[in-house]
Amino acid sequence: MVVWLGGCGTLSATKEAATFRPLADASLEDLLGILNERYREIDALKALVRVEAEVPGQRSRFNGILSYNKPDAVRFRALDPLGRVMMDVEVREDGITLDPAQPVRPRAGEDFIRRVEERGLTGRAELIAMMSVPGGLAQADGMTAALEKGHDTYILYFLKVNGSTARLAKKVWLERVHFRIIRLEAYDPDGRRWMDVSLDEYQKVDGHWWPMQVRAKMGERHSIHLGYRELQLNPDEAPGVSRRRGVDPRVDPSLVEEEPT
Repeated sequence: MVVWLGGCGTLSATKEAATFRPLADASLEDLLGILNERYREIDALKALVRVEAEVPGQRSRFNGILSYNKPDAVRFRALDPLGRVMMDVEVREDGITLDPAQPVRPRAGEDFIRRVEERGLTGRAELIAMMSVPGGLAQADGMTAALEKGHDTYILYFLKVNGSTARLAKKVWLERVHFRIIRLEAYDPDGRRWMDVSLDEYQKVDGHWWPMQVRAKMGERHSIHLGYRELQLNPDEAPGVSRRRGVDPRVDPSLVEEEPT
C-alpha cells in the first residue's frame, strides 16, 4: 500500500456539475492569453498516478510518482505494489536519465521512454508538454498560431516559422465552455504526426482545472495512459525532481503486472 501524500493533503478535486453551460466565444489572441496565463500559474506538481503502457508485444500496469518542475524537468518513479521503486527516470529538454539496468522493470514503460528519446529534443520537449499542458500552454519562440472555430471545439494550429516557410508543429483542441485542452497532436519536421494526446475527466484541483485521465499514442502500437490518483499543484514543498535515490533492489518480479499482447 502506497501512502505518499500523507501529511501534504490529498486530492482536493471537485467534478463539474452536470448542468447546461453556454458555449463561449474567444479570439485567437484571447485563447493564447488564457493558455499562457494558466501556464504561468503552475510551477510544479506532484502526483500519484496509475500507468498503463503498451508497446508491440507487451503491456505493463503499475503505480508511480510523477513530479514536474517548470520549465523542463519531469521525474517519474515506477512503484511495485509494496511501494518500492523499480524504475526511476528523469526527462529534461537536454536529455533523459534512466537508472542502470534492473532485472525488474515495467518493460513497456521503459520502451515507451526510449522511443521518445529516439526523437531527441523534440521528443523530450513534447513528453514534458504532455505532463504540463493541462495547466496551460506557452507559445514557443519562432512559433506563430492560427485558429479554426468549430461549433463545440476550437482548434489552435502552431506553426514553426523558418524564414519564408512554416510547418505545422502542433494542433491543440479546446472545448468551448472553459477552453480546456482536450487533445494535442505533435508533428515531426517531415509533417508526420508522431504523438496524439487526449485529456479527459477534468476536475478542479487546488483551484485549477486538471484532467484525471491523460492518454498518449505514438503511432498505432505505442501508448501510455496516466490516471491521476492523488495530485497537488504548486505544492508548498518542491517535488525535488533532481534528487535521485535509485531503484529498490528488493522489488519482487512476481509483483510486477505485465502481460504479452
